[in-house]
Order: sequence, then C-alpha cells, then structure tokens
Amino acid sequence: MRMTKLTAQLLIGGLALYMTSCCCFGPAPGKGRKARAGFRAAAPVILALERFHKSHGQYPATLDELVPTYLPDTTALLVRGKVKPLHSPHAAATASPQGNSLLGVFWYHQTGDTYDLSFQYTGPGMNSCSYDPKTKTWLSSGYY
Repeated sequence: MRMTKLTAQLLIGGLALYMTSCCCFGPAPGKGRKARAGFRAAAPVILALERFHKSHGQYPATLDELVPTYLPDTTALLVRGKVKPLHSPHAAATASPQGNSLLGVFWYHQTGDTYDLSFQYTGPGMNSCSYDPKTKTWLSSGYY
C-alpha cells in the first residue's frame, strides 16, 4: 500500500504532537527544578507546623499563626516558580472565609488532627504538589 504525501504529513504531525505533549515536553509533575524549589521552600513550613503541634497539641487554623514564633517572616517561599521572601509584593498572605490560608503560594487547611499543605506551579502544564503529614511524602499530579 502506497502512502500519500498528505497521509505521511498527518502521521508525522501526529507523532510530533504525541512526543511533545506526552513524553518529551518536560519533567513529570513533582519532578524538576520548580518542584524541588517548592519542596525546599515548604520544608521550614512543615517543620514549623510540627513544632506548633508539639507545643499546642493541635495544628494552627492558618499558617499566619506560625509567624513569627515558629516561622520567621524572612522564610523564603515559592512564588511563580521562584523562591521569594515571605513578605515580598508577590507573596502577600491572605485567608479565605472557609479557613484556608495562603501564605506565599502554599495552600493550607487544618482538618481535625492533621492538615493539608500544597502548592502549584506551571511549566510544563499545571502541576500540584500536596504534602501528606501522616506518611511524610509529597503527592504530585498535573496536566497539560
């Protein structure tokens, strides 16, 4: 069977799309420079959460409660894929009415005797990394 020029172009184009979107476009979620920067920036936050829990018998309602006793305001946090000082213009702390707290770009929510801590970054695609305090591991996911 003879392949036409159009069929060959479609086949090559499809293969190129597959290669760039699935396997050769960049590191998997939770891997690579940006993920490692997020994990490094989260380390002092996780340590501060554990110290707070040891002192108070529970985790804080928001990350703001960690500053300045457990987490100095000079702690570097991940903002837009780069590590920036906590009180830089791009890392203002805010809180939502549901009790979630965003300190830098870390999302935190205290739930019973545990918590959820996560961050997101882009490139390639949109990636999310969540810390599991019970197993002390990061769970990562993402999409293009």
